[in-house]
Amino acid sequence: MKTVMLACSVGISTNVLVRKLQKEIIAQDIEWEVFAVPISEVKEELKQRPVDVLLIGPQSQHYKEELNNLYGEELVISTISAKDYGQMNAGNVLKQLLNLL
Repeated sequence: MKTVMLACSVGISTNVLVRKLQKEIIAQDIEWEVFAVPISEVKEELKQRPVDVLLIGPQSQHYKEELNNLYGEELVISTISAKDYGQMNAGNVLKQLLNLL
C-alpha cells in the first residue's frame, strides 16, 4: 500500500481533490491512502507516518525545493499542474501519481 500526501496553502482545496482522487483510486482497485494537509503541517506529518509521494498544490510550489532538500531521498515530491488543480481533475492527478510510482 502506498501513501500519498497532498499539500496546499490551507489544505481546504486539496481535501476536495483528495475526495475525487479516492473515488478514482477505488474505481481502479488501487490500494492507496490519500490525505491532505496544509503545507505548514507537512514536516510534522512526515514525523508521524511514512509517505511515499508528496504532491504540492500549485499555489505552494515555492516550497518544493526546500522540501526536496529535506525529504527528496525518502519520498517522491512533485507539484500538481495548475490546470489539473484548478479543474480538480482527479483522473489526471492519478495518472501523474502512477507515473511517479
